[in-house]
Amino acid sequence: MSVHPFQQVHPDNYFWVVDGSTVKSLHELQQAFKSMDAGTYDYHRSRNDFHSWVKQTHKDPELARLVQEAKSRSHAAEAVGSWIKEFFEEDQPARRRSIHVAG
Repeated sequence: MSVHPFQQVHPDNYFWVVDGSTVKSLHELQQAFKSMDAGTYDYHRSRNDFHSWVKQTHKDPELARLVQEAKSRSHAAEAVGSWIKEFFEEDQPARRRSIHVAG
């Protein structure tokens, strides 16, 4: 896990949702899963769009697999949310070291 979940990708790599909206980060993807309608979710899921975007743009094949295996928008949002939580949990020792060194 190296990509910060709030880091926006380059505009060339935005995820263009069929409804015209864009997703620019993993956090935005999680939020999009929570708000998009079932038809939009099914359209992109059936085309492997979410899987491809996470794997190619964010270089995370494991998260891509979890998103693809999700059977619903809520499960997909949970998968991304768990990834974000793990990202911050794994980053805690580094933050403590930097705080300790700075203090």
